[in-house]
Amino acid sequence: MRHALLILSLVFSIPSARAGTLSWNQTLWNPAEGTQIHPTEFDKLAGQPTIFVLGEEHYNPPVQLAEAWLITRIAHELPKASQLILGWEFLNTEDRFRINEHYAQYKDHTLSSEEFLQQLFPAGPATTEYAPVLESARAHGAALVPTNLSRAQKSPVTRGGIEALDPTLLPKDFILGGPLYWERFQEAMGPHPLPYPIENYFAAQSLTDEVMATELLRLPSDSSRVLITGAFHGDYRQGVVTSLERRSPNVPVVYIRIVDAQVWTEDELRAFFVHPRYGPVADLLYVVNEPSRP
Repeated sequence: MRHALLILSLVFSIPSARAGTLSWNQTLWNPAEGTQIHPTEFDKLAGQPTIFVLGEEHYNPPVQLAEAWLITRIAHELPKASQLILGWEFLNTEDRFRINEHYAQYKDHTLSSEEFLQQLFPAGPATTEYAPVLESARAHGAALVPTNLSRAQKSPVTRGGIEALDPTLLPKDFILGGPLYWERFQEAMGPHPLPYPIENYFAAQSLTDEVMATELLRLPSDSSRVLITGAFHGDYRQGVVTSLERRSPNVPVVYIRIVDAQVWTEDELRAFFVHPRYGPVADLLYVVNEPSRP
């Protein structure tokens, strides 16, 4: 965390627009300072090897378009010999061979984006919201890596705790999420009764964070890496962000939260920037759509 915050303080020291912005849609913010960031300042940050975690709302087209934009900005700043590494929470490591095979076809334009998505998720309709993300990855020659375990592989943990996991699937130096992450998790799960102890669900959540971090770092590279994951896994620099920092202490980890503002007022959006207990929600906030203005 200290590496990312140091870089952010250097890069974003140029004064930025404060309250009273005319438009929120497609704007970047430093939530800790409440200031808007010009995209060229983000480019400076992307100009060195960095791990970017994009915290998303799943299946929301404006959010996925923002991810594609961010991937493109990052890729443009890479040295010519570097290959961006893109990890995605939705892709499971047990499907690695099949993913690589179909991605090669996709890069050769043998498969369309919709066909490639159908190959990635054959059990259901193609998740076409993610077509812009894949098109950006293909355009910039990114490596696409699976970063998760399947539900079937994680289900023993939900039923019996981390001890029930196949030991060959347990990441080296596995650690449960910290107390504030546990606190947020309990609140998110709510008061409703669960079929298994809530501690088991938290163990499965922590396992996902640890696996994503391990798999994103698996390929040896001095280039930048991007992970697309559900926002809860990275908000307040907890979860997978903590796991990545622990496993790659010499590379800055920058968490970018992508927010669809249309369901909030401006006051609610600004209040979301910094939580009174957990602190800034992210290093950077990318806002899509406009909040309501009562």
